[in-house]
Amino acid sequence: MTAPVDAEWASLEKSIKTNRQSGQVIVSLVSRTDQAPEGAANGAVRALGMKPVRWRMLAASEAVRALRRALHRDLAYDATIMPEEVAHGLALRIVRFFGQGALFYTNQSHAEGQSTGSWDPVTDATFDTGIIAVGARHVGVVWFMDED
Repeated sequence: MTAPVDAEWASLEKSIKTNRQSGQVIVSLVSRTDQAPEGAANGAVRALGMKPVRWRMLAASEAVRALRRALHRDLAYDATIMPEEVAHGLALRIVRFFGQGALFYTNQSHAEGQSTGSWDPVTDATFDTGIIAVGARHVGVVWFMDED
């Protein structure tokens, strides 16, 4: 179920897509049903035509780091896409949007502090990663896809 347009989320989407002009970016917000958190994450991913995988759960601080890295650097060549300060600010806004108690999922290990790592592909892109945020009322998907 699509969520009503939220002004803060719309502003985030615009800022992300304006600043990350490399690869493809999905920024999606849907209303949360009564599903368990992982089921809600899987439903949001399926609705976007992506495939659910064995998700890695992240603490909010890890979600900020994962988002910052994916916003700041290209997944294929590690090239700078936007200034790190801008990426960090956007990452904080995304995580804070979902409030305390939100759960965060990803498909990769970069969030664990590794500069390179493994991931389970969710799309057909050569490289993909992102965050699925499950809050009390909404599920957000912020996903990045790059090609080599």
